[in-house]
Amino acid sequence: MSQPIVYETGDTIQFTWTASLAPESAPIFSVHDKSNTIVHSSSSIQSGPFHYYTMWTMPNTCDWYLYEWKAFKTIAGSAYPFVNRGVFRVGRTTLATIP
Repeated sequence: MSQPIVYETGDTIQFTWTASLAPESAPIFSVHDKSNTIVHSSSSIQSGPFHYYTMWTMPNTCDWYLYEWKAFKTIAGSAYPFVNRGVFRVGRTTLATIP
């Protein structure tokens, strides 16, 4: 079993997305909290024909979050969704003092 991805509160992280086909428009990146409330949503920036990224600063609330990329591609008159999801945890490192 792999280790969970953990980010520090206040850190700015680059999230990236790669597709096998170019979508109709830049994918939307969103982050949901454990209540499925959207805490962030933004368009991405294209960095290549099939590559996109967005920057996001981690919240101050230590918890688990779900990220989601969503885009669409029209083929033969039908729109097909591209969806990519993952989870991460936001934590806060504290330093112990030695007496």
